[in-house]
Amino acid sequence: MKIVRGALISFFFIVSIGLSRAADCPKHYIESGEFSKSCRGVVHQKHNTGGFAFTTSSIRRYESNAFVDVYESCIKNNSGRALPADWQAAEMPDIMVPNGCAFIKALPANRITKADQQSDFLNTCIKFGNTWEYSDSASYLPTPYERKNGTNDVVCAGVAGSGGTNGAPENASTLSKFLRATKEFFWESSTTFDVDKRAETEKLVAFVVDTHFQLLSDSEYQYRIEYFFKELDEGAFALFPGFDVSPPEPFSEQFAKSGWTEKSSNVGPKDRNTFEISLPYSDDMELADAAVYLTAHEDKAERHAVYIPILQAQ
Repeated sequence: MKIVRGALISFFFIVSIGLSRAADCPKHYIESGEFSKSCRGVVHQKHNTGGFAFTTSSIRRYESNAFVDVYESCIKNNSGRALPADWQAAEMPDIMVPNGCAFIKALPANRITKADQQSDFLNTCIKFGNTWEYSDSASYLPTPYERKNGTNDVVCAGVAGSGGTNGAPENASTLSKFLRATKEFFWESSTTFDVDKRAETEKLVAFVVDTHFQLLSDSEYQYRIEYFFKELDEGAFALFPGFDVSPPEPFSEQFAKSGWTEKSSNVGPKDRNTFEISLPYSDDMELADAAVYLTAHEDKAERHAVYIPILQAQ
């Protein structure tokens, strides 16, 4: 059985990385890029603003054996917390990078001519923070096509919110007011794995968690999760009876008090379960990630994890 893990996104994504948590960052592939422990290359631009610490880099990578010729951009997060980021030039829109992990996006390098061989790093805007409070310049290697069409060299350091006119807060505790600013927030996370026990074949399914936050008042918000399986390979649903799903770890007690039962936990191949809970809200809360674990009905040793967004006080 071959295990494949990943995370798909709608508005943001968050990584599912197995039981060893984000700091281990084993390689796996997702629809919009790749997670790794570190960025390749030797030129790494440091960013340290608003309580976020990360580096950006960009390299050309050519592997003749694999017929790979790409320009690869990367964000490595060392903030001690999840990093929401938006780097349009590198085609990394609305992503979430777990602490200690690097997010890599490779783009086709197009046909390279001798005149295009130079490492022409340009400054491009990367926005980050829970509501894109900040922007900064980021190392980026444009493709020959982009250079030919005049990719702009832009200096974008400073605060992104309010047109960049406000000074940066002196400490991270004044950053958030996350849900008060957005009122409502949606997020889709998932992990993909093989349910075929035969070593020579694979049948993939995805376990999906749709998360919804909605501010109800100045002191309360609604937190709802909808969770279900998607059959990625025909016939995969016939190969497993279901899994037991745990609540997100920090909310286990609150979920139990609000009616989370064995029925809530039990998810079959074609089930679509929903659970919602009202939780206290305060302006010092910030987006974080929490594990939801899946344990197979037939084999308790088989476990998978997907990380979903939560709000957590700083």
